Amino acid sequence: MKKLLMIILVLSFIGCAGVKNAVPPGKTVENDWERDELSCRQQSGKVSGILAPTMIGFIENKAKGADDRYMKCMIELGWYK
Repeated sequence: MKKLLMIILVLSFIGCAGVKNAVPPGKTVENDWERDELSCRQQSGKVSGILAPTMIGFIENKAKGADDRYMKCMIELGWYK
């Protein structure tokens, strides 16, 4: 049981990398953030909303790599550095 707890703890910290917020040239937070963020969520398959804190959200977002695909998309669009 302790090993399982340690594995879960380690996995939860693996995705905790520091990123710096940025506003891409020619875009504004008010006009472009929501559209780009929604597009990246859909492309990555990231679970959000009420299911995100559940086991379904954990499996989809962490175990299947949706969080990583989401961050890669947002970095490519220039929202994070």
